[in-house]
Amino acid sequence: MKIKNCCLLFTIVIALFSCSSDHDNPNPQNNEPIENIVIELNTVRDIFPTWAKFNGTIAQNSDNNRLVGFVYSTAQNPVVDNSNTNTVSDFRSGNATFEFSPLSLLPNTTYYIKAFVKKADNSYLYSAEYTFKTTGYFGPAGGYVAYDKGTISDGWRYMEIHPTTLNYSSSGVGGQWGNMSNFIASTYPDFGKGLENTMAIVNGTTDANCAAKLCYNLTLNGYSDWFLPSIQELYQMSTELRKAGISIHYSAWSSTQVDADFANCTSNTLSDPSTIIINMNSKAMSEQILPVRRY
Repeated sequence: MKIKNCCLLFTIVIALFSCSSDHDNPNPQNNEPIENIVIELNTVRDIFPTWAKFNGTIAQNSDNNRLVGFVYSTAQNPVVDNSNTNTVSDFRSGNATFEFSPLSLLPNTTYYIKAFVKKADNSYLYSAEYTFKTTGYFGPAGGYVAYDKGTISDGWRYMEIHPTTLNYSSSGVGGQWGNMSNFIASTYPDFGKGLENTMAIVNGTTDANCAAKLCYNLTLNGYSDWFLPSIQELYQMSTELRKAGISIHYSAWSSTQVDADFANCTSNTLSDPSTIIINMNSKAMSEQILPVRRY
């Protein structure tokens, strides 16, 4: 009797072990490795009227090389291989960060975007959906919002430029840069430096006919936080707004100084009057003055 019971118990244990093994293997007939992939959309930043920067991350095995990118549309839930969506993509190996800048966005338009990765079976894995809006719309102070950082940092996110020049006198257009034959330190060309440049100029010059002072002293539509843009701010915002069909004068002063007698301005060329370029002019000359604010 004891022998029979032991045999029966042994048979039951074998049967349970066999069933347990089948359940532990979710695909007992297929020993191919499972793909472990994580795709994320990190940021949409540096948003202008017709382009922006998309940044994403792919986490995958180091020996994998997959197509990654972004799919975007003016309709919700964009997917790849749809006639109503657009994609930007390239191959990345292993864990990687990727960034692309599409150059044909529509101004003042809301977009829906996802990051994606193409899997081994040719299907697509998507990130969560993100929404952003291109610039080229009116700002709270009545100018055009030309730039959006994507997030708030250093106390601001948006930059707005007013398309109408300030005038030093009623008899002329625009005004001088001011402070001829005097070099004012710390006037940088970089995007994001216009306010700091303006403060340096205001504190460093006694001239009343001064582009930076006119901006600094301006109160327009209830806002008094205007400044003279750096050359990169002026150049990029003017160029991008004109691409969107918004009229911005091609020639204006920036807050970036070249030397004691010259400062940077924008202008156009005789061969292509519609194209804005970075130039310089004597501080004693008059140029248009386009005030900018950030918020």
